[in-house]
Amino acid sequence: MPQPPWNHLVDLARGCAVRIEDDGGRFLGSGFFAAAGRVPTCAHVVDGESADRLRVRWSDTVLRVADARSVPELRGHGRTYAAPDVALLTVDAAPEHPVAWLSRSVPRAWTRAVAIGFSEYTPADHPASP
Repeated sequence: MPQPPWNHLVDLARGCAVRIEDDGGRFLGSGFFAAAGRVPTCAHVVDGESADRLRVRWSDTVLRVADARSVPELRGHGRTYAAPDVALLTVDAAPEHPVAWLSRSVPRAWTRAVAIGFSEYTPADHPASP
């Protein structure tokens, strides 16, 4: 039976997914390789952590974070993080890795989507997915 045409994109996304941890190995959230050594994630994932205390785990490789930039820089007031809640991590000495395909266009309503990432309960080398 042939696979749906988007299966190769799901496999690529799994290969780009990373765990974000503190320097003690505590799980903080997920991200993905969007360019060489560049990992977008959510600002709330790295809130309160300095770059030197962050690690990116990709498969069995743990990478130090050289720089972490968040928008907004500070959480502000309230229970949720203010929009756009995005952060970009730059990792040192990243080995060759796949890069997620990004688009400038907005998907149409009801476009099929797949979410891939890690949780506290996901093994470090197996991102959660459908």
